Amino acid sequence: MTELEAAMARPVNENELKVRFEFFCKSMINAARDPEVQADYQQWLKEKRQREQQEVL
Repeated sequence: MTELEAAMARPVNENELKVRFEFFCKSMINAARDPEVQADYQQWLKEKRQREQQEVL
């Protein structure tokens, strides 16, 4: 079990849940700002659009 899984398995009170959610949101925002993550997303989006176009044809 990873540290994250262990932390998520613990019972929490409402305040700690808010703190965890805020941390999760900040982590996602920071990841989205990462140039490598942005490049991966753009590549995924390009491939997704190509697949959708092929399905239409």
